Amino acid sequence: SLKEKSFAPITWSPDGELITYGSGVDGDTIGIINWQTEQEVTTLTGPFGRGRNLTKLAWNPASDRNYVATWSLTDQSIRIWDIQTGHVIDSVDARSLQPAFLAWNPEGTRLAASLKDGFQIWNWDGKRFTEDLKAAGHSDMALWLSWSPDGDRVATGASDRTAKIWNSVTGQELLSLGGHKGAEMTFWHPDGQRLVTAELGFPEEACNKYLWDARKGYAAEQQVPEPETGNTP
Repeated sequence: SLKEKSFAPITWSPDGELITYGSGVDGDTIGIINWQTEQEVTTLTGPFGRGRNLTKLAWNPASDRNYVATWSLTDQSIRIWDIQTGHVIDSVDARSLQPAFLAWNPEGTRLAASLKDGFQIWNWDGKRFTEDLKAAGHSDMALWLSWSPDGDRVATGASDRTAKIWNSVTGQELLSLGGHKGAEMTFWHPDGQRLVTAELGFPEEACNKYLWDARKGYAAEQQVPEPETGNTP
């Protein structure tokens, strides 16, 4: 059953039908399962690793592209997998990159990876990778990356306590958002006009979240209020 699976990493397919789980004593496989029927669809064979070596995995969002991208410290390469067959279609040697996060653009034609000082993007035509651009500007590791809804911009959050917004075509840094206590996660509003940043790594403190104007760079709200909680009748 699903309860017996070792979920590492946990990711949903874009259509919400499939979910991934880690399996194998040494983290050597990733299973993909239909969560409703609990039937395994396919297995990806690594090695992928566990703990700090845990794989980063990103589903391609395009409905006609049944691919996932993976990377881990154990694997040392970014790979694109065909979900139907469980085979690798193409790969990129990532030993010199050490990416922390992977994300597809909304169309599923470009893959971005956050790096030690910025990010890199590859084009994907369904058969192979081609390098597109690389951008740098952070003074420490970029731990998070997200695409704007239109795919024109990329937002990164880094250990240097800043988030940055970049032009995804030219790699130009458009905005630098400071004033954080730690590394940030970045989340776009569906209209592409606003961005929320959330701090990481402060379990003893509140996880502060900030709402930004993603075009002008000022904080629309210094702190996003926490949702009210209460007992459910």
